[in-house]
Amino acid sequence: MSEKETLGQALDNEGSSDQKSFCTNRLLNLTKDDCIELLQGHDAGINNEDKSAFNSLCKHRVNKTQPVLPWHDLKLHKEVDPNW
Repeated sequence: MSEKETLGQALDNEGSSDQKSFCTNRLLNLTKDDCIELLQGHDAGINNEDKSAFNSLCKHRVNKTQPVLPWHDLKLHKEVDPNW
């Protein structure tokens, strides 16, 4: 797996291509590091439509008892926003 693998590529590699329908094009092009920034409450350069799509994707995956995102080695930074 490449360090610059996008969310869209990771969904494909995981066999979850159908979940790409939840995503905007901008969201599909985010890297793992960008997604970590979103999970930690940063905007990662996306707009409200993208954030809404990201939330929908994460909720769908949790409801299917999948990891929040398609990377199994996803780790948040030690300092996470206390409101997270």
